[in-house]
Amino acid sequence: ELTSGVHNLLIDWPLIVGGLLFFLGGLCELKINKVFESAPTRLVWWVSVLNCYGGLTFWLSACPSIFPGESATIFAATGTITFMLAALLSLLMWRGEQFGGALIPALNRVAQVAVKMAPNANGKFVLEVKDDDSSRMDGVLHPRLSWRGLMFLIVYVCIGAFTVIACCTFLNHGKDYKDD
Repeated sequence: ELTSGVHNLLIDWPLIVGGLLFFLGGLCELKINKVFESAPTRLVWWVSVLNCYGGLTFWLSACPSIFPGESATIFAATGTITFMLAALLSLLMWRGEQFGGALIPALNRVAQVAVKMAPNANGKFVLEVKDDDSSRMDGVLHPRLSWRGLMFLIVYVCIGAFTVIACCTFLNHGKDYKDD
């Protein structure tokens, strides 16, 4: 058993500070993606809102004066589910080739041009744009995540989230499983 001071130093304060930083990161996502200036019509809008809410729930659930006991666990579980939903929506963004996700929206706006390597007069290879080859090269230059691959990733993320919840529950209630 940990003493009260060691418990506060190693468990309580890291949870509070970590939750606060997740929440602040979510607020930054809201600002970067202009959530307060736009309608909820894009995936990045929803990912940003869900990440911010998840950070808020983690932060508030770590503050014992706000949510004591079991209510903190329930509130943190809603944050976990919220982060999982944001991760699933991020996978849909990835499938739509928005690789910047909610954190680097500039990558989502980069224009993609079909190019290929071609030798120039000096024998060096340069990028050459070919409009007639773009349909043939599209599969190579712009690989897309298939629905099968997306479903695999969704199941993978869900299993990971449920594993984290199970580990946290065991750590929180581990003493209930010990032999007396």
